Amino acid sequence: MRSYLSFWALTFCRWGHKLGIQDFPGAPCSWLLVACDSDKSNISHLQFAKFDYSSHWSTTDTISHSAKMHFSLPTSAILLLSLFSSLIVAYRPIQFVKHTGQSGRADQAFSIVNYYNATTQQSDAYIRMWMFRYKSSASGWASLAFGPRMFGSLMFIIYGDPAAADGSMGFSYRTVDGHHPPRPVDEFKEFYSGEVPDIEVISSRFEPYTGEYFSEQLNDKPSHIGVADFIVRGYERWKKTELEISNSTLKQAMIWSSNFKQDFQGDFSFERHIDMHQFGLGFGFLWVDLQNAASPYPFFGDINDLDDHKGVNEIGDPSPPTEEELKNGEAIIAKQAAIFAGTAAPDPGSDTGSSSDTPAADDGNNVEEPVKSPKQWNIRSLMW
Repeated sequence: MRSYLSFWALTFCRWGHKLGIQDFPGAPCSWLLVACDSDKSNISHLQFAKFDYSSHWSTTDTISHSAKMHFSLPTSAILLLSLFSSLIVAYRPIQFVKHTGQSGRADQAFSIVNYYNATTQQSDAYIRMWMFRYKSSASGWASLAFGPRMFGSLMFIIYGDPAAADGSMGFSYRTVDGHHPPRPVDEFKEFYSGEVPDIEVISSRFEPYTGEYFSEQLNDKPSHIGVADFIVRGYERWKKTELEISNSTLKQAMIWSSNFKQDFQGDFSFERHIDMHQFGLGFGFLWVDLQNAASPYPFFGDINDLDDHKGVNEIGDPSPPTEEELKNGEAIIAKQAAIFAGTAAPDPGSDTGSSSDTPAADDGNNVEEPVKSPKQWNIRSLMW
């Protein structure tokens, strides 16, 4: 009768590939259960279990040593690996930052944290979106969307007046069946009758800009920053994009766009008509590494607006995570673990200095209820 030495070890994609595991199941961060024959000091079989990020086991597959793998490790090495692997997570912080003069005027930024929700058994995107405003301007909007182009994309649009007394900022999510003004998703039921992710807006507001960025083109610093923290619960449920939305892809197709001239005339409601994005370089395409943005904890990622893109590429596949990015990711996850364990507090203060809010995971019942207003169309509607 065989005697087995069993233990838990945390693995991730890069480590798995180094061992020759090219097709193991699970997300980028998975638990690996190894049953080791202590008499022969060889791995006799491997049992993989996809970890749902909340200490529950969802699916398992057993792979025999002879069928899939051809290596052996001494028991001492395996024990050493188990001691140091329990806190390793292949997490790379993702951010997009684009200022005036950087191949077009975007003046926006975002971060995405990819979190698998065990309760709802779906992936949630924790998105922090920024919009930079100069001289307290109330004109224009900024947009981010899942999808390779406007047609069938799931768009998130922010707009508002930084000088408003309550500091609130407008937010809406939309789609469109062509290259013309996007409208709220509910207005396109004939175009798309599938499932719609639940969008929960945690906060949407303007704050004075206290960062260090200075625009040489505008010869000024931003006066305000618009901050939207929102959760796209079950984002993979949106099926109208031409390229699939996947929680494990290394190159999720997304787009951004901006407008700096539209006069909203004080109406920043959910259904407010928006003018066309800026001509020329007022829009762009993105490839986003969601696989390495997977986190075992739900939170909104920090943004450093003096830094460049991370895990995002505007012309091709995102670069693989660097050792420095993974090291930073490990520190972030360790901090989130302490916050959720109650041994550390979330960062206080404004988002202009960045914070890592940690809203609770959804129980499946939260749905954002938008404020309604009359449709508004004008001659620019024909210019999309």
